Amino acid sequence: MSASLVASAVIGTHLTLSAASIATGIFTHRPICQVERQQHGTGAVAGQNCTLAASVQETVSNMYSGKGLDTTACSVDVAFEDPVALCRGIGEVQEAFRALKACSPEHVADPFIVAAQGSEPGTPAVVCLHQRYFGGLEVRGTVLVQLNDEGLITRFEERWNAAPLLDSSPVRWSRRLNGMVSSIVTPIIVRV
Repeated sequence: MSASLVASAVIGTHLTLSAASIATGIFTHRPICQVERQQHGTGAVAGQNCTLAASVQETVSNMYSGKGLDTTACSVDVAFEDPVALCRGIGEVQEAFRALKACSPEHVADPFIVAAQGSEPGTPAVVCLHQRYFGGLEVRGTVLVQLNDEGLITRFEERWNAAPLLDSSPVRWSRRLNGMVSSIVTPIIVRV
């Protein structure tokens, strides 16, 4: 088998897995945020988690408005995953949100938290988003935010249309490759 055939198969498989992951996020519609906002009003969280919830909500709001990643709110091994990429470590996650800034992000509605971490052990906080990119593309979704015992963010998982990410190993490897490539390419092509 020739090297070019193997390379073509690997690249084709990678593109197919990436496309399947993206399509799942785009074409799955789960109106969790509208339902949660109606049930919980503004999405405010009461009780002992209120301060932590407000911090999580502010961190996510800033990230998705083009202000970048607040590294003081995150652990050094923080991860970010969406249907396209899996980024690991502060440097890679910073680059992902620097690249997002080039998409001219704006909130159509202010992000709001509907579930604070701690209601169940290991349960992430859930922040609802309604965004606009490039002046016209509107996207709704959720960001699941996991914290460690010190209150630092260890993981962001963005779900387009609140659809769970495809979780098979080949799809995760494909997202991971995209995350690594993105962290290398972003500083070269994005000048914001």
